[in-house]
Amino acid sequence: MGVICVAVAANAQADPKRIIPGRQLGKLNIGNLMEDMKWLKKPDYGDASSGHQWQTWDAKKPDPRNGKIINSLDVYSSLNASGKYEIRLIRSTSPTFATSDKIKVGSEFKDIKKEFPKIAKVAEYGSPQFSASVSVYEDSVKGVAFEFKQGLDAQAGRHDKCLSIWVFEPGLDLKHEYYPPILYLVAKPGLKKSAKQSSK
Repeated sequence: MGVICVAVAANAQADPKRIIPGRQLGKLNIGNLMEDMKWLKKPDYGDASSGHQWQTWDAKKPDPRNGKIINSLDVYSSLNASGKYEIRLIRSTSPTFATSDKIKVGSEFKDIKKEFPKIAKVAEYGSPQFSASVSVYEDSVKGVAFEFKQGLDAQAGRHDKCLSIWVFEPGLDLKHEYYPPILYLVAKPGLKKSAKQSSK
């Protein structure tokens, strides 16, 4: 039985398009050291302070599967006891990645709620990336969150489609324990502009 479990885990890790709540999004895993992610190119922009850092990689072209936005990968990491940056949260707007139950960006709220019945709204913000008011629904126990456009009642409707998926440490308090992701997502346009100016 132990050998079978190890084999299953290895196969899951090897899938570059897999999402495992609380653990994996694509090739990135919670707990990975950023210095070991040699395959990642230099981020397009980011922000860092007091032992925490955000880094963002933007796609080169708009994605017709997701409202023709520029998809992005956002990674939050913080210094561990050894003084190395360790991944705590991964966010992606790409429909390429999916869970074993086929939940991905573009999935409807009702289907996500069926697979993750304990998700609850934890935040809302004006998203520059989606040009809309967005609600964040989280299952902190499993370590996963989803973004949706808000309805008139500030809630997601049954058929609203997921805009992004976050994977993070199970039990992580997104609002208080670490640098709030919402602040970074709101600030991204300015950070991107600053990065372009500094590279000239």
